[in-house]
Formats: sequence, structure tokens, C-alpha cells
Amino acid sequence: MKKNTHKNAKVFYKEIESEYQLSGDELILLGGICENLSVYWIAADLLAGEGLTFTSESGQIKKNPAVEIMKNAWAGFLSGCRLLQICQPGEKLVGGRGIKK
Repeated sequence: MKKNTHKNAKVFYKEIESEYQLSGDELILLGGICENLSVYWIAADLLAGEGLTFTSESGQIKKNPAVEIMKNAWAGFLSGCRLLQICQPGEKLVGGRGIKK
């Protein structure tokens, strides 16, 4: 995990790592999944502070770019979870390709 990975993504990584026996490419994919989750949470934190919109110099109300970043990161996270056949955060760990401990 990278130093600047969001704490929620680190917790998710540890949960999945402890519940599934992943190795090799699966661990690399899990790292990518957690990077997307980290970007999602960082963008969410940014939006919590700045809001969903901002007023441009011309006076137009525009969508905060972090909204799209958050949306794309979530899509990447879900794609990775589907590939590994693991749960989403907050759901019970069921099924999956990894073997439950």
C-alpha cells in the first residue's frame, strides 16, 4: 500500500486479505482495487469540505470535478471486486474465488 492511501482503503485491504487466500496476480488486483477505493474516499472527503458545486469566475455554477473522480473511482473499484468475486465495503464476505479462512 502506498503511504498516502486513505485509511478506509487500508482497512478494506486488511479485511479482504484476512478473509480470502489471495496470491500473485490476485494480490496485485486487490492493490488496484484499493487504490480506486482510496481515490473514492479522498474525493468524498474533498467534496464534504468544498461541496458538490462551485461558482466559476464568470459566475456560472459548475459541478466540482471531484464528483466525476469519485464516480470513476467507484466504477473501477466495483469492476475489480467483480473480477476477484469479493464483496463491497460494508457487505458480508460471501462466496468469492478466494477460500474463506
